[in-house]
Amino acid sequence: MQNNVNSEELRSLLIPLPLLQMQNEVMRHMESGCEKIRKEQEAAAQIAGEAEREVERLILGTEKVFHRFNKQPA
Repeated sequence: MQNNVNSEELRSLLIPLPLLQMQNEVMRHMESGCEKIRKEQEAAAQIAGEAEREVERLILGTEKVFHRFNKQPA
């Protein structure tokens, strides 16, 4: 059985909100997290771009392929 809530009942509901100080603290935390994410995304994009350019140089033969561990030509 499904109970329905009409719009009048919804309007009459009181939804408690945290104190403004707590709301502001939550927003500061969220903004800080978003800034960290933005910085990580920028760093990831830079690394991806560098990798793309390196692969292009390897394909074009303008850069030699080196073994990852001893840096000697393969």
